[in-house]
Amino acid sequence: MHVDARVFGRPRIGEEQSGDAGVVREVDAVTWVLLIDGLGHGPKAAAAAQLAVDELGQFDAALDIEAAFIRLNDALKGSRGAAATLVRFEERRLTIAGVGNVELRRLSGPQLPFMASNGVLGRRLPRLRVAEVEVDEPGRMLLFTDGIDRRAPLRELSRLDVDAMGRLLLAQHSHDNDDATAIHVDYRPS
Repeated sequence: MHVDARVFGRPRIGEEQSGDAGVVREVDAVTWVLLIDGLGHGPKAAAAAQLAVDELGQFDAALDIEAAFIRLNDALKGSRGAAATLVRFEERRLTIAGVGNVELRRLSGPQLPFMASNGVLGRRLPRLRVAEVEVDEPGRMLLFTDGIDRRAPLRELSRLDVDAMGRLLLAQHSHDNDDATAIHVDYRPS
């Protein structure tokens, strides 16, 4: 599957480091998209997010999403913890799971029956709600942390080009007292 993803983010106003991180990693025919939100903000949240980013760097194409979450959870033990949503793209299928309050919204394409599990990565891993979707048409999705207002007018914003959408999300639809990060993903079957 062809995946084109863009990450937009900023730290909490007045902070130097963001506790959010968005990562896209291609391994053979698999693309991983991870959005992680370290609990709180500042250096400790950034350190927790970096642990997840480092662990994602070790993922391979054979790893399934449940095993990926076990590894992320183990990597974050002893840290502040985090919320995360992870999407695994391969040929004509995408698989989604999440823990905590990182949102995923469909902008176009197939329905995405996603519901994150309650919990915090780095503690006791909850039972994952895994959504698997066969993809036979192009689609777009947006992942975003709780620093972005859930009531942002995504339908209207999705009519803009990706860069303008990202700028407006951060400038007009984010909370100053939190880190704010989003990943816009365009995907289409190969």
